Amino acid sequence: MSKTHVVMLLDESSSMAQHQSAVVKTFNEYVENLKQGSRTWLSLFKFSDQTWMGAVDYHGKPNLREVFENRKVKDTYPLTAQQYQPNGWTPLYDAIGELIQRTKKRLPKEAKVLFVIHTDGQENRSKTFNMERIKTLIQRMENKRGWTFVYLGEGAAAWNAGYDFGIDNVANFSSSLRSASMDKLATATMAYSCDASVGGAAGSTKTFYANANLTADDVDPNETPHVSSTASNADVPVTNTGSDDS
Repeated sequence: MSKTHVVMLLDESSSMAQHQSAVVKTFNEYVENLKQGSRTWLSLFKFSDQTWMGAVDYHGKPNLREVFENRKVKDTYPLTAQQYQPNGWTPLYDAIGELIQRTKKRLPKEAKVLFVIHTDGQENRSKTFNMERIKTLIQRMENKRGWTFVYLGEGAAAWNAGYDFGIDNVANFSSSLRSASMDKLATATMAYSCDASVGGAAGSTKTFYANANLTADDVDPNETPHVSSTASNADVPVTNTGSDDS
């Protein structure tokens, strides 16, 4: 069984502050569930437009912050509240684009990659990437490298942002479903890790949850009205002062 690389991009913008403790708790539960048997390597990155000291990034790129990268799940340490301090705006396009490019350079073309985006908001700060470029980049990684993308969104606007990117594996992540959503993500991740028919050279899957006999959520995002992903979200910062080829 080939190893699976789970790469998680976690929104650390200010609108996530109300969920801080729940995000930390459920992420750690997700990791503990993965330790039950999947051959998985895990990377966790956070993003907002703020640095650790609260200064705005003036270089036109988000502060894509590594918590850890390419760790065996069994060697992964728990996320702490001190490591997760929501603040700032949401450069979602830039964060996705930069982490895809970083991961693409780090791993061989045949690597089995599950790329998870976890956000409650919408784009409001990117300077390098736009919607169409991200959509094209995601499609390229799916088609040429067999990556699978999963989008955890909170609320109809966040769900629709996932669909705007062309991602089919979109899950509801509302406060009432947070624990259940992470349980489902863990179950589906383990099923994905053990399934030789998906990932890498075998190709991506658009039925990530269904392959594990799960539904993505209890409220179907497809039944919600479409909301433009370019609408502003609720971020209120505490301080507000390359090639895509595979």
